[in-house]
Amino acid sequence: MEDVVYTDDGIEAIVFSADGDMRSALNNLQSTVSGFGLVNKENVEKVCDTPPPEMLRRILQQCVAGDWYGAESVARVVLSLGYTPMDVITTLRGVLRRSDGELQEHLLLEYLSIVGMAHMTMAGGLSTELQLQ
Repeated sequence: MEDVVYTDDGIEAIVFSADGDMRSALNNLQSTVSGFGLVNKENVEKVCDTPPPEMLRRILQQCVAGDWYGAESVARVVLSLGYTPMDVITTLRGVLRRSDGELQEHLLLEYLSIVGMAHMTMAGGLSTELQLQ
């Protein structure tokens, strides 16, 4: 692959979707180039089929603000787009890991613990919307 046309947000989306796995990054990059010819955020999200990180950031912001109903309404929108609770939890973990000081450390650790427990429960076979509450 030579002369790949890309945008900065496309590269950021590749890095986010790969979650530290170089093979995944290369596969996602190659798939995006093959499918669309342009590596931008929208095309990467189409190829990787992950919930939009911005929506999950909004859920986190509303949780931190104590707005449970607002967070739940955004989560329902994400689920209505066809994503599974496991998709949401997996992507939410990535959003938390890349929060870059947006959350106080004790809150970040607490949220990572909660998301980790939900992920473990879902991986054990109980992958329902209830796990998002």
